Order: sequence, then C-alpha cells, then structure tokens
Amino acid sequence: MNRFISLEGGEGVGKSTQLSLLVSWLRKRAVRVTETFEPGATPAGARIKDTLLRQDIGELAPLTELLLFAADRNEHVRQVVRPSLDKGDVVVSSRFTDSTIAYQSAAGGVPLSTVRAVCDLATNETQPGLVIVLDVKPEVALARIAVDVAGGRDRIEANALDFHREVRNSFLSMASNEPDRYAVVDADRPVNVVADEVAAVVARYLRLEH
Repeated sequence: MNRFISLEGGEGVGKSTQLSLLVSWLRKRAVRVTETFEPGATPAGARIKDTLLRQDIGELAPLTELLLFAADRNEHVRQVVRPSLDKGDVVVSSRFTDSTIAYQSAAGGVPLSTVRAVCDLATNETQPGLVIVLDVKPEVALARIAVDVAGGRDRIEANALDFHREVRNSFLSMASNEPDRYAVVDADRPVNVVADEVAAVVARYLRLEH
C-alpha cells in the first residue's frame, strides 16, 4: 500500500490545521507518521519558500515559480518523504504536486505537459496514494486569511480572485478525473466536523478503525 497522503486546496482552506489534527488522530491509534509540508520543509526549501512568498521581489513568471517549487520538492522528497516511506511511516504532507499543477499550470498558464515532466523529475515519480482536497470557495477562504494573518497576504495569496478560482477548479477537476485516488471534503464547516470526515477518509484508506 502507498502510505503517502497529501492534503490539498487553495489558500486559507485550513490545510495546516487539518494536517495537525489528522496526525494527532493517527498517533492516538499507534500509527507511525511523518508530518510534513510544502514548500519549506528542509533547510534549502525554507530559503526557497522565502523567495517564493516575499511581496518585495515583485512578479515571478509561472515557469520560474515552477522551477523553484520543483527544487524545493526534490529536496523534500530526498530528505523527508522517501526516507520516511522507506522506514514504513505513513507520510502526511500539506501540499505536493497537485498544487503545482493547480497554481503554475491551470492558473499560471505553464503547459500541463511541462509541469508534469518537471514534477516527475523532481519527485522521481513519488506520488501520494491518497489526495484529500479541502474545498472552500475562494471568496470565503481569502476572507479567512485577511482575518487570521495580521501581517497581510503573501505574494501568492495576493493574486486576483480569478486566479484563486482557477486554482480551485483545477483541484476539483483532478479529483473528478481520479475519484479512486482523491477525496473532496467540504472545508467550509466547523473544524471538528471537517477533521472527522478527513479521519474517516484516511481510516478507510489505511483500513483503520474510525
């Protein structure tokens, strides 16, 4: 069984919160789990993340973003994901290649074939067996960010609403095309309700008691 799970979705949908709750739920069931995220889970990745999200660097071309995210992901897979899977852990990551497809291809305009080729190169074709898409309308999710983050939005969050709509549509399209690998969870509900549904999805996938 592929023990790699990713949580996906646009800005402000609650990925970090749900990641933490899911990892806690798994550990209470004595499941050995590695909690991770993108971008920035490694020392090199943290530097790349800072570059990607800084408002003061101005506009980056989608292809530049793609290559920077790929560099981050290559280190992430090499240092965190692959070693954890090899020792038998369940790996749960906030974001992986689906985010690159949604942001740099669907919303950014880089040809999908280019994005997939770069992602395959960066990951050595390591992919999650289960992708959970946390779905919230961008209007609602971006309002959460405005309330929750006193420092304002980062460079990617600050994109126009139409950009974020394209991102959401891309995630939903990918889920529709591979229903056996994806689960879409309505994340515009109380945190505990969303967490319970996420846990139920993971329990079925890993064949655990819910």
